[in-house]
Amino acid sequence: MRKIGKLFILFLMMNIHSLGLKLSELDFNRDINLGEKSNKTFIVVNNSSEEREFVFKISGDRNVQVHPLSLKLAPNQMGKFIISITAKKGKGEHSYFLELQEEKIGDKILSLNNIIKIRQKYRIK
Repeated sequence: MRKIGKLFILFLMMNIHSLGLKLSELDFNRDINLGEKSNKTFIVVNNSSEEREFVFKISGDRNVQVHPLSLKLAPNQMGKFIISITAKKGKGEHSYFLELQEEKIGDKILSLNNIIKIRQKYRIK
């Protein structure tokens, strides 16, 4: 089972790299007390040779938000986005999906196939 997990992470990292971005981390992975809020800042780098817009979306949990919803980055430029979770659900482990979409800026054709979903976890104590 561990081998499958490692292969999945390798596959995910290869797909993220092919999108032209680099993420500082792949998981929220925090303990939050019931009724409290927690924020985590993620860093994204545009690894492509063209200006790109990265669009962020959360699915699977209404108590999770991402800000800003998009970042326009020049080649090799770094940007930050924040995921905020309000612990309103019951105690235990919860998960959601961080969806990333890469869009080219300029006269290039937009490809909607460049979307990746990353499952993120957090725990409510």
